[in-house]
Amino acid sequence: WKKLSCDLLPEAAEGEAAFAASNSNIAVQGEKTLILSGGARSRIYYSPDKGQSWEVFDTPLVQGKSTQGGYSVDFYDMQHGVIIGGDYTAPEDNSANKAVTSD
Repeated sequence: WKKLSCDLLPEAAEGEAAFAASNSNIAVQGEKTLILSGGARSRIYYSPDKGQSWEVFDTPLVQGKSTQGGYSVDFYDMQHGVIIGGDYTAPEDNSANKAVTSD
């Protein structure tokens, strides 16, 4: 591990956070890294080159409150992935709490 210069990182949105308790909001495959954020804004941060460059994508997960957004990300390969989230203060609500990608 080595610290990246902050000017290499995309800016976080107001109220965007990472839920460390999930222990699975980062996925790494070879040179590629994916980080899922939550809170007021839930996004995927994607780096094809171990953090030297980044793209950021919005997710369809519920978001807007500090208790909402993405918690966990996993990829079978770089084409097939899943994200899980929701609102941890509303555990019975199953709306907008998961998404899959095949591209």
